[in-house]
Amino acid sequence: MSFQHSDRWKMLIGGKWVEAENGEVFEDISSIDGRPLWTVPKGTRGDAKRAIEAATEAKKVLADMTPMERARFLYKAADEIEARTDELAEIVTKEMGKPITQAKHDLGRTVAICRSFAEESRRILGEVLPSENKGVWSLVIRIPRGVVAAIAPWNYPYLLSVNKVAAAIITGNTVVLKPSSDTPITGIKFGEIFTEAGLPAGAINVVTGPGPVVGDELVRNPGTNVISHTGECATGKEIVEKTGRLFKKICLELGGKAPFMVLKDADVDQAVRSALWATFAGVGQACIAVDRILLAEEVADEFIQKFVEAASTLVIGNPLQPETQIGPLVNKRQRDHVERLVEDALDKGAQLKLGGNRVTEDVPQGGFYYQPTILTDATQEMKIMQDEIFGPAVAIVVCKDVDEMVAIANNVKYGLGSSVWTKDLNVALDVAKRLEFGGVRIN
Repeated sequence: MSFQHSDRWKMLIGGKWVEAENGEVFEDISSIDGRPLWTVPKGTRGDAKRAIEAATEAKKVLADMTPMERARFLYKAADEIEARTDELAEIVTKEMGKPITQAKHDLGRTVAICRSFAEESRRILGEVLPSENKGVWSLVIRIPRGVVAAIAPWNYPYLLSVNKVAAAIITGNTVVLKPSSDTPITGIKFGEIFTEAGLPAGAINVVTGPGPVVGDELVRNPGTNVISHTGECATGKEIVEKTGRLFKKICLELGGKAPFMVLKDADVDQAVRSALWATFAGVGQACIAVDRILLAEEVADEFIQKFVEAASTLVIGNPLQPETQIGPLVNKRQRDHVERLVEDALDKGAQLKLGGNRVTEDVPQGGFYYQPTILTDATQEMKIMQDEIFGPAVAIVVCKDVDEMVAIANNVKYGLGSSVWTKDLNVALDVAKRLEFGGVRIN
């Protein structure tokens, strides 16, 4: 199989590059200037079914290999991703607007994760357990589940695809990868690279197309054994509802509303540097991006002044230029969402410290650019304090004590990531216990 180089791309099913069964395509739109980049197959339910069938046929071949044999595929894929970093980074930057330097950084992490999963081949172990009956032992062995439906997001398309694909392959499962329609070529490239690494035909399949069609078929079809999805909470709920009677293994990574809590004894300069990256990297389009900054009264003025000054120096521009730090949002819908949240906050009394507008100068026309935006005096009634932003905006609240910080932090429907800044480890650990989040970073 040779690599694809085309303005019209194809899907990967059963080791072959194919069009959609009905020949329909959709345009892959660039976030940089709003123009079409390529045409991509608009996959159907029938295409998804064919991919599941191909993965089902291949699962015995992959399962019969030793973990060490499967690890070789991952090592080869990692080497290829590393060698093609410039090419792959340019694709994701053109598709979803991530600044090229950040895209390359993500690919470095992708390579590391792929190799890390390959190393797990040495640790896929069973167990020998004693029984209550004398002379009887129980032998536990780990066998593949079967076909994994990997539904990947657009914000970290390589990084959050390799988590799914590499984990499945090393444990002997076959994969049907459904990339986001905002970044379909990244998924196709994954199919190329893992196939060239030597995977048997059908061990990895890539079906592009709309989530309500392709994704829905992957979720509902009894031929898939595992559903791994990264995306919105609403989609995660649908997956749970649709698979409840099918007893499928589900792995969901959903939305977040990360609080960044700066206590009165925190190192303000260090906290500002971290908040800048945690808020605006990837244009804020990450489930663990900082959406809310909660400040102790004692450090509030200093933090806000330094944070606004630092954010005002961020370079906004064409994400293909290496000096750019803030590129466009992924699409018009996402930019409009951020605008509505900011407007709602201002209407309800928030103070605008920075940004708050679209960017139209010194950027390619037609793209979806928005200024880094900082709001203060935010209240719980504002949508920006309750809804996931997924853009370059953040709301700041000054709190009278730690109890108020914790109460505000927990007063959301999300519970993914959070962070606490203090020089007192005992206080940090106490706050971490009270936070209703899966992850708490300290300093």
